[in-house]
Amino acid sequence: MAGILTVREIDRDGVVVALVTPTVTGSGGNLWPNRGEDFVEVRSAATPFTLSVWGYGTIKGLDSMARDIAVAADEDRMLGPFSPELFNAWTVLASGVDGVTVVGTNTFTAAAGVFVAGHIGMVIDITGVGKFKVATVVGVTEITVLCFDGTTPTFTAKADLTYSVADSMAKVTCAETAGVTIGVFRIRKVGD
Repeated sequence: MAGILTVREIDRDGVVVALVTPTVTGSGGNLWPNRGEDFVEVRSAATPFTLSVWGYGTIKGLDSMARDIAVAADEDRMLGPFSPELFNAWTVLASGVDGVTVVGTNTFTAAAGVFVAGHIGMVIDITGVGKFKVATVVGVTEITVLCFDGTTPTFTAKADLTYSVADSMAKVTCAETAGVTIGVFRIRKVGD
């Protein structure tokens, strides 16, 4: 079974760097809820090893692939950030075919009423429009979205759109865990 890594948010007061021993590759690796602004820190005691960051997506016609990063003995390395579109595996939590983009806004509605507060921060894939981060859940039939770079999209009017809201996790693996520690960090935005 895969290990779930805790994301530690960095703020003005700092954060204690608490790294953990990773789960070995054969058990599913190490997952975290990557939001595109995360960094992975890995530390090797005395033995070099290879860390693999898994790729799952396609962007601009290019498939992502696992990236293998060589970590030398006694090395501390930071990696990231990782685009959710390329590095996250998706678990669909809600979907439908009744989506509507509201002209001149970043609002998306669905008459089926599938949206819940837990969808904030997850990804919505709107067929023919794009993938976005769920910013707010106004109600069960309405959400607002942001682009992955934090900018606000402006929709044109479209109806009868197919969509899916998905939780997504990034994955790192390493075959050797003796003396290896790992952690995931996210910078908290001002005002959060």
